Amino acid sequence: MYNLSKVDYGSRRMWVVLNKEIELYEHTEFTGAADSWLRTYLAFIKQSGLLLTQDNFVYILRNVFLAQPQFGKYRRDVVFDEGSSSLYASRVPVQLRHVGCANQSRAMHLFRRLAETSEIPTGVYADFFQ
Repeated sequence: MYNLSKVDYGSRRMWVVLNKEIELYEHTEFTGAADSWLRTYLAFIKQSGLLLTQDNFVYILRNVFLAQPQFGKYRRDVVFDEGSSSLYASRVPVQLRHVGCANQSRAMHLFRRLAETSEIPTGVYADFFQ
């Protein structure tokens, strides 16, 4: 796991950087859409008319969004630091498609290359990675 609260995002909002990283994985020949807690969270924020800031991002995520039953499936996709004030780690499942025995190695190398060149510390996992 990587401590996302220690990443220097510069003047950019953390959620913008995270969303761009998710998009990198969605737009390959081997993947489809992601089941992103982040996109659902941002849609919830917009629908609720809430103002999201760097200061309240984690608080609203933990105490408002994840506290609602309809978003319970995302509770295991985010990890907070010990004080629950920062996002420590996150996972986003991305649908695999067109991955078979013949191209598993190519897919694995592509995903690992995306992780290596990522702006934020990223790891990738699929059952066929060895």
